[in-house]
Amino acid sequence: HRVDRRQRQMCIRDSTEDVCILNDDIRWFTPNWLASLQRALYSAPDIAIVGPTGKSRTAPMCQGKMGDTGLQTVNHLPFWCVLLRRSTLERFGPLDKRYIHYASDSAYCDQVNAAGLRCVWARAVYLEHKGHGSGRMNAWGRQDLALYQRERRK
Repeated sequence: HRVDRRQRQMCIRDSTEDVCILNDDIRWFTPNWLASLQRALYSAPDIAIVGPTGKSRTAPMCQGKMGDTGLQTVNHLPFWCVLLRRSTLERFGPLDKRYIHYASDSAYCDQVNAAGLRCVWARAVYLEHKGHGSGRMNAWGRQDLALYQRERRK
């Protein structure tokens, strides 16, 4: 859960630049990965967040592989690697502090989608993500999932 707290702190900093949330367990990057994510982010005015292909349990990204191409609108992006427009962060704020780690990304993407903005999977950008441990259910994961489900029912 330390990564999520660092992510929240990073997002709060004053800046005019877009924000990349990147876990510390990335082992390999597609050349020019960040520039490619930024091109995808600014390819349409309603794109708020973009994320790459890589090891993930989240559909449809879990089906992605190196060599894929194109952009795909998705309901949710796992925040092990995402690029957010600064205007998105200013509009929706940082990740919700009530979550320990699991589901904070889902809650954020839900806000973005509800506002009529898009989360986009940049299929051609591939990062090798060592793990996806937050997807394993443990006590704090169950706690976060219960909170997320309660919030969605409101």
